[in-house]
Amino acid sequence: ACTKVGKLMGAGKRRSKERLRFSKVMVTATMEVVPNKMLMAYQALPEVRKRGLAPAGGMAAIILISVLLREWNQDQAGAGKWRVLATILLLGLYVIVLSRRVRGQARPRGPQFVKLGTTALVLVMLFELLINVTGGVYDLQQRYPLGDRINYTDNARAREISSRIEDIKEESGNPYTRFEILPDTTVNDPMLFSSNGFTIFASTFQEAPIAFLEDLGYPTNGVNSFQYKESSLFMDSIMGIEYLFRPWDSVIQEQMRTELDAGANYQLYQNDYALPFGFFVSQTTSDINTQEIPESPFAVQERMNDLMGGTEQIYEPLRLLPWLSEGAYVEERGLAGDQFYARSGDSEWAFLYTVVEESGSYYLAWDDINAGIKNVNGFLRDGSDFFQVGGKTNGMIDLGYVEAGDTIHFRVNIGRNEQTEGDFNAYLVKLDQAAFEESISRYQAAPLENLEQDSRSFSGTISAPEQGYIFIPTFSHPGWEVKVDDQVVELDAIRDSFMLIPVSAGEHRIEAKFTTPAFYAGLLISLLAAIACLLYLAWRRKKFSPAKNITPQSRRKDNNEFIEAEAQGKKQASHKIRPTEKLKKR
Repeated sequence: ACTKVGKLMGAGKRRSKERLRFSKVMVTATMEVVPNKMLMAYQALPEVRKRGLAPAGGMAAIILISVLLREWNQDQAGAGKWRVLATILLLGLYVIVLSRRVRGQARPRGPQFVKLGTTALVLVMLFELLINVTGGVYDLQQRYPLGDRINYTDNARAREISSRIEDIKEESGNPYTRFEILPDTTVNDPMLFSSNGFTIFASTFQEAPIAFLEDLGYPTNGVNSFQYKESSLFMDSIMGIEYLFRPWDSVIQEQMRTELDAGANYQLYQNDYALPFGFFVSQTTSDINTQEIPESPFAVQERMNDLMGGTEQIYEPLRLLPWLSEGAYVEERGLAGDQFYARSGDSEWAFLYTVVEESGSYYLAWDDINAGIKNVNGFLRDGSDFFQVGGKTNGMIDLGYVEAGDTIHFRVNIGRNEQTEGDFNAYLVKLDQAAFEESISRYQAAPLENLEQDSRSFSGTISAPEQGYIFIPTFSHPGWEVKVDDQVVELDAIRDSFMLIPVSAGEHRIEAKFTTPAFYAGLLISLLAAIACLLYLAWRRKKFSPAKNITPQSRRKDNNEFIEAEAQGKKQASHKIRPTEKLKKR
């Protein structure tokens, strides 16, 4: 444990800083040895009491000398010799506690020694528990610095973006305005920046929606987490994401979003197509739950838009071609033109490209089949505009506005050491701006109005043109209870993901409230348990009434009664004749 402490502290620290880190060494020095050491100490305590201090002291001296010989002249990294002193101090503490005894006739009585020893051991155990927990937290901060909020907020970019988010919320009067930030830091950025983004509380997330979110093009872990690394304007719009932060040096040229301002660390864009929190969609929306899902994430988005009541096609699919001038060997597979086989040779990068024939907004997506994708990136225009996406198995990216004649290069890293060949899908589409705007205008025709929101509820009114659903840009969950015109209704969902509230034609009042499942059942159990404890205590107090008040007079009276009873017992015992004495008299 002490050796690991030195590595944790990091190499190259100055000696003056080593003393300041002594407390941290103490914190982490016994993280791995506490349970075994306490068990060994407990088992050895009777032997130490029996044989005295000398054997324990001799053994401790041998251990200390061994530690000194082993560690003192070693190349100490970070903590240096302070870790040796910390080890010696802890060993000495155990020797003192376990060997605490007084020799000769003056040794204390048994009960007092046991009490002192027990107290000392408990204190040592609590001390080690404290440094164990504190050391664990410190270890997590060293290994996973992004688990600490200060690593998000204590930098110029985070402070600048957070301040801008708060300003916009205050100006709009809506604390639930939705933002997204690129590039993301972790899956929980929307929570840490209070941006109310698409992926807020996306880790750890319920398992049911994960498969469909992956079908839509979002990276997931396949179990309980998804991530907003990039998106499409269509998905941002129906999810109500009104603002997007991009890096100040982003090569993506925005045409569909409006640039508001820029700071030293960001460019801020507003999405004028962002829909309100709730809007009417067609009754056919739920048909997607029984249909087969296409492979392309853009085809999935298109299918969902069509069934919701939008236009049939909002994307124009294009073909990517293998770039054989450099990189790994790549060839097309299948008839659709979006599946590729790659085999690494001198290079671990598989290159695809296309020359844009028409200016517009373009999107790119990929899906690993068995190629073992490690990373993806690419170039725009003349090759000088490099974009980095990251991700591994799947994802998508908004390439922004690309002019006719420019070249889009897409690179996939499949590695050379582990897996050297395999298949993957790559999809390139151009946004049909007219069809997209037509879809958005249809949804804007019947929004959820008079909206009132808080952290776990919302309400509003809607005028439904026909029987259908209200699309809510959040996820269906058993904790939601929704009322339509004061009547509880059963929720539907798009493939276990986005919430659908069924409504008939006409004016309706919508109220929704989220309560943690089984919250009231747990609260009832807790209250019943508390009542049972109180009743039990009352019964015990009634059955075992408290002793009478003890006064000096009552104490003297009790002592006198005890002395008289003891004297009477001795007197009676002296009059009894043992059987052996009777035989002697005979």
